[in-house]
Amino acid sequence: MKEGDLLSFRVNKGQGRFFKAELVQTEETRRQGLMFRDKQPHLQGMFFLFTDKAKRRSMWMMNMRFALDIVWLDGSLRIVSIIRGAQPCRTGEVCEDITSTYNAQHAIEFNAGDAKALGLEEGDHLKFLSAKSK
Repeated sequence: MKEGDLLSFRVNKGQGRFFKAELVQTEETRRQGLMFRDKQPHLQGMFFLFTDKAKRRSMWMMNMRFALDIVWLDGSLRIVSIIRGAQPCRTGEVCEDITSTYNAQHAIEFNAGDAKALGLEEGDHLKFLSAKSK
């Protein structure tokens, strides 16, 4: 897998909804995230791959242009925490960190409301299916 690949996942419950997520794995692209983007496709996320040890991780909403759901995952792709509807923070405002409730290995950022639309809940497992170059 390489930076920018589009990853495919299935939610391992119920009807097993499918979604895609753009891979970001370097420190620079993880820091950039979705900042300055005007939109993200409906039901598509950005997958933050961390290679260090699982820990309580933080994101912030600086220079975001739309609200997000942040899904925190452990190393087995089990959802350990979901932050729903995180609001953008503009330049000049004090931006607070949005921190995982539990130790997390990875994160996926979705448009606000997409986690609910996909039926994602804490404890659910995701199955990685494939990676495709953009």
